[in-house]
Amino acid sequence: MNKIIVALLSLILMFGYFSFFGIRLLPLIFLLLIIIILTSIIFNSFIIEKDISLIIASVLTSIVFVFSIYTGSFDFFAGLLVFFTLSHWPLFVNIKNPHSLSNSVSAMYIYSGIVLSLGLFIQIFMFKFLGLSFGKIDLYGGKRLAFAFTWQDYSFLSLYFASCIPLVLSHNFKIKFFLKLVLIAFLIVASLSTTARTGLASLILTMVLYSALNIDKVIVNKKLYYACLITILAYPLFVFLKKDFILIEREITVSSSGRTEGYAEGISYFTDNILLGSIFDPIRYRDTIGVIPHNLFIYLAVVGGLCLVVFTIFWLLTIMLKVYRLDSKELVYSFIICLIGFQFIPSIFSGYFFSILISIIFINYKYRVNP
Repeated sequence: MNKIIVALLSLILMFGYFSFFGIRLLPLIFLLLIIIILTSIIFNSFIIEKDISLIIASVLTSIVFVFSIYTGSFDFFAGLLVFFTLSHWPLFVNIKNPHSLSNSVSAMYIYSGIVLSLGLFIQIFMFKFLGLSFGKIDLYGGKRLAFAFTWQDYSFLSLYFASCIPLVLSHNFKIKFFLKLVLIAFLIVASLSTTARTGLASLILTMVLYSALNIDKVIVNKKLYYACLITILAYPLFVFLKKDFILIEREITVSSSGRTEGYAEGISYFTDNILLGSIFDPIRYRDTIGVIPHNLFIYLAVVGGLCLVVFTIFWLLTIMLKVYRLDSKELVYSFIICLIGFQFIPSIFSGYFFSILISIIFINYKYRVNP
């Protein structure tokens, strides 16, 4: 049963944003996942564990559902339901071998990232050299070509690749550490090849933070030293290679790309609609203002006002308390990479990769095992 769940989670990572002949695949995969979970609960007579994170998520989802009936827009509610289900599914099933399951989900998370990386490179190669177009490709200002393969958001995909990197270091691959470094470099190139900077920026900020807090360990441990070095040097390295590197179409800079204007407009809208924002309807905000703010907390404020901000912060705090108690520090840093990344992109509740990462945290916290 758990193997089926892991397989479905992998399908969500690879095809959760993909549409086949106009039909979104996520609802079908999610429905299968719900059936598996319900079957596990019924046939195993499993009692769902009471958890403060789950209680907060359930209350918030119920509130959003009520207001969705009022507005007639259920898109945000649907995304919230999927996100929280993917985050909390370990609380719904009876896990007989938690250590094995934790390893399986972590490995799936990494391998799905590798497969998506390969698919992205094939997409870029076929477009540039064969003139064949498939998957998500967009042309932006400055002749910037953005690639996302089966995903719909370039920043999400870039951040997902970056979040895989700490798990690569911790996972028990039967390969030498040098090959792990090669795999890390491979994922960094994939993250940059989307032309989104979110993943690399979050990775560098996290590793700088780690190096500052653990400078003595980094200096003594050569493996950590080289892992940090290859990450921190990634930015100037690819700035130097940019002109000759065929996979990177965008100039790598620290400009805000117009985000600050979106922040200002979002804050202004929030002050005028402080309690409920756009009443959990991002489309209403977009039609009114025109620019979705690329920041986790400002986005929450404009979509759901103080109600959504407060509930989400409390929910994240309960997750962070669990993260703090984990023995797997690499999993902790994958979580931090995602949190930093969401300060530059909107809608955390559309980041299903983040919810699956959180589910690994739940497995480890609930059963006190290392991934």
